[in-house]
Amino acid sequence: MTLRSERVRLFQTLPHACGYFPARTAQNLVLDPAAPNLLGRKVCVAVTYSVDALDARREASSGRRRIGFSIPKEGSVIWADSYVIPKKAAHPRNAHAFIDFMLRPDSAAATTNALHYPSGSAGGRDLVAPALRSDPAVYPPAEAMGRLVPIEPSSPERERAAVALWSDFSRP
Repeated sequence: MTLRSERVRLFQTLPHACGYFPARTAQNLVLDPAAPNLLGRKVCVAVTYSVDALDARREASSGRRRIGFSIPKEGSVIWADSYVIPKKAAHPRNAHAFIDFMLRPDSAAATTNALHYPSGSAGGRDLVAPALRSDPAVYPPAEAMGRLVPIEPSSPERERAAVALWSDFSRP
């Protein structure tokens, strides 16, 4: 599989995904923000964070529209938020106390229930609302997790190829 072969597949697939759009241009895809653009039918496909896709899905469930979410069979990127404390933080003990609080199972579950971000707290998952705990978009099954990879630094050659592909794709 090469970048060129993937380009061909992209151009072959997009008209099927976006049949009601007039042309296969970059305006049919969006990176951010997904929810308002999907709901407003300004785009047909969004590559976005799962929580943004879930926001769009939740808003669409009011009856205006149905929006799906999936992890591609080929895999995707996994991401993680991190708590960090700047080296020269004015109050590092307070920062540690805040992080300890946020990582408590009850706090982590409350965050998941409010924001639909999966909890990284091992004990917190049992405290998450059952509908979210069983939602594969919030907690992907092990099979899907096995297809997720961390973002790796790109070589300058790959970056140039990606820019060229996007330029070609976004040309009207």
